[in-house]
Amino acid sequence: NLPTWLYEHTYAKDRTLVIFWEASDYLIGGTNQPKFSYRTILNGNHDDYITSFAKQIKAYKGPVILIPFSELNGNWTPWSGTKNGNTPEEAVLAFRYVHGFFNNVPNVKFGLAVNAASVPNIYENRIDAYYPGHEYVDYVGVDGFNMGQPWESFSDIFSQPLNTLSKYNKPMFIFSFGSAEGVNKAQWLDDALNVQMTKYPLLKGFVYFNQNKERNWLLWSDQKTLSVFNDYVSE
Repeated sequence: NLPTWLYEHTYAKDRTLVIFWEASDYLIGGTNQPKFSYRTILNGNHDDYITSFAKQIKAYKGPVILIPFSELNGNWTPWSGTKNGNTPEEAVLAFRYVHGFFNNVPNVKFGLAVNAASVPNIYENRIDAYYPGHEYVDYVGVDGFNMGQPWESFSDIFSQPLNTLSKYNKPMFIFSFGSAEGVNKAQWLDDALNVQMTKYPLLKGFVYFNQNKERNWLLWSDQKTLSVFNDYVSE
């Protein structure tokens, strides 16, 4: 269900709720989940749920950016375009299909969030293969991370996908990003926020993945990194 408890932190403060909507069963895990393949969505197996969720968002009234199937050009989820019996063509059709349930939900905008690098890196799995079409997307964006091994700059990770997405002439977001710990983390974030992001006129914002998960992405993993972020948001 829609996490309505967030109301006081989002809509009540004139903020937009960004929802990553993922077709999977986390109790099962893994990529082999045939009950959540794109084919099942296109066959109408999940219509009741999608209809219910659309009604919940409409009742919420606050602005929502809905991102179905994030990082769909990766190979680590059941909604991957190359796993679970899926194809990139079905991913596009499923995105359009889900979009149709929200035609009368005016407070919803749709976002496409690809992974910075396509895995596997083959022509059929390129970013372009997942663009649903101008009328189905309000924002285009990308997720990417400096894993630290090897150390990669923001430009190393994002320049190619951002240039690819720019050609659609849609408002762009970095929908999820972060850097692993390291002596250069503060410098990495400073370069990302104050230099690299300014090069893309269509880039409207970002979501920093502030978690200690695969790496310690936390902004307060060290004081210098936190200071860079605090200085940025205070300007």
